[in-house]
Amino acid sequence: MSAHEGAIALCTIYGRGGPNWVQNPPRYRWAMVLDLMQSQGLSASGAASALIRKGLHEEAALLRDSQRLEWAHQCCARGKILTPAHPGYPLLWRRRLMAQTPPVVFVRGTLPSGTTVGIVGSRVLNASERKFARTAGASASRNNLTVVSGGANGTDQYAVMACAAAGGATVEIWPYGLGSTDAAARLHRPAPTCALSLCADSEPFSSGMALARNLLIYAMSSQAIVVAARFKTGGSWHGAVDALRRRVTPIWVRQGVADPETQRGAAALVGLGAMPLVEAAPSSLDAVMMHIAAGTLGPSISAQPPLFAHWV
Repeated sequence: MSAHEGAIALCTIYGRGGPNWVQNPPRYRWAMVLDLMQSQGLSASGAASALIRKGLHEEAALLRDSQRLEWAHQCCARGKILTPAHPGYPLLWRRRLMAQTPPVVFVRGTLPSGTTVGIVGSRVLNASERKFARTAGASASRNNLTVVSGGANGTDQYAVMACAAAGGATVEIWPYGLGSTDAAARLHRPAPTCALSLCADSEPFSSGMALARNLLIYAMSSQAIVVAARFKTGGSWHGAVDALRRRVTPIWVRQGVADPETQRGAAALVGLGAMPLVEAAPSSLDAVMMHIAAGTLGPSISAQPPLFAHWV
């Protein structure tokens, strides 16, 4: 089985949208599909019978749909998707998400190689938080880090634009389709180096996709920085808590001038295992970025629970 045939099969079965799409089979079975095709040298169009023998009836039915197969061929030929069969698929997703690794991601642009840093946080920021987000994006660029974010207003926007303005690479993972009206509404911003989405091309924003997107941001990031998250409120808080509880990646949280609920949120995240990044220390942000670029944790990790030791 070639990587191309594997990608076509995964897109046919698990790609959202396309002809005759209603609902995809459970995505955790993608590895079974690829393993079977690999072991028997099967093509996408010739794998249905073998899948049936393994009890993968839903997957087999989709591979017998000629319209979906043709759609998947076109997606692959135009470079519109990434799958675990592709050499350029994010390795950190496969390592960290395992069964939850997305079998199909729609892509616009070229996914940068190299070390990544996630920069995330609230949409509504005060002046100090806005400055911190911009400084973080520019610092990432200086340290040859690719910024990964969610494409939202506020923290995401400030960090990505500052990184891009400094000549750095950026990745945005969107909770809506790459060709949707939500995507069109952000065309006034500079395009990221690469945009990714789990959604069908014209699929609108949904809170469920936003939650799924948050996990992908953390899982793609070598380490992540939370600029602001209000206590028990909003996607920034819930995404950070989920990532900490899953121990997806080391997470830093800004501690500085903020409203009481954001200060409370930062303290709670540190209590869950995040590392404090003190804004008042001018060199602390650059020091953290240098540690991320070097693949190490910063000096304050010694005071934290050893949640992330196995990543160093």
